[in-house]
Amino acid sequence: RIKRCQQGGIDTRVRGVEVLGPKPTFWPLFREQLCRRTCLFYTIRAQAWSRDIAEDRKRLLQLCPRLNRVLRHEQNFADRFLPDDEAAQALGKT
Repeated sequence: RIKRCQQGGIDTRVRGVEVLGPKPTFWPLFREQLCRRTCLFYTIRAQAWSRDIAEDRKRLLQLCPRLNRVLRHEQNFADRFLPDDEAAQALGKT
């Protein structure tokens, strides 16, 4: 259980993921999701983004390596800090 998570006085706990696009959405993160190892991935769907990005293929191609770097960083965090299935079971999925 995380009681306090601050960096420089700023609350750094993740409460959800906001996805910006033609229709912004907010996906809340639930406690049990943080107790499982995960494999992160993405798929590129140009039609889901704004017309500008869909029409500008160069910007779209530049975005792929950036997404890969971010997902690799997040996966490394998950591998180092999130418990495996056995540990999650022992922790009671808290």
